[in-house]
Amino acid sequence: MASIDFLSGTCQDGTTPAQETTAAVEFGLCDDVPKSPAYLDLHSPGKWVACVRNAKAYAVTFTSIDNCIEVRRANGEMESRCDGLLTYDDHLIFVELKEKNRSWLEEGIGQLAITIPLFFANHARESFVSQKAYLANSRHLLFQFSRTSRTQKFQDDTGVLLFVEAEIVLP
Repeated sequence: MASIDFLSGTCQDGTTPAQETTAAVEFGLCDDVPKSPAYLDLHSPGKWVACVRNAKAYAVTFTSIDNCIEVRRANGEMESRCDGLLTYDDHLIFVELKEKNRSWLEEGIGQLAITIPLFFANHARESFVSQKAYLANSRHLLFQFSRTSRTQKFQDDTGVLLFVEAEIVLP
């Protein structure tokens, strides 16, 4: 498999920006345009699938992956990928955004579990002191998710902590 630069500033179409940076204390992540990359939003909370709370005003970069970075299976079909990444300082957060009622949990966990090893096959894990994954669903903002065997298995498989919630609080 060819090297994939997940942290490039441009989608693989060569024209669409893949990254947006903000130091806002609150912003949202949206994925409301079919077949387009997810994006960072400062002005339309009604469209947010996940809300990022950034009390220390870090310069946070959101990098789109799905519908932006091509990852193909051996048979040439497009691989499933998470929606994007949040990075600041030496922190990394994988993000999957959902707006559905059925089978979203398993599907979202699967997309994260596929993307994470691909990312670390192309970028040094030790470059990031904190590595987390968030699965957010705008239709299940207060979803009760048991942090038991499923999250432990996810962490064992990927080396990354999994959170299923729509609010991402940066420490």
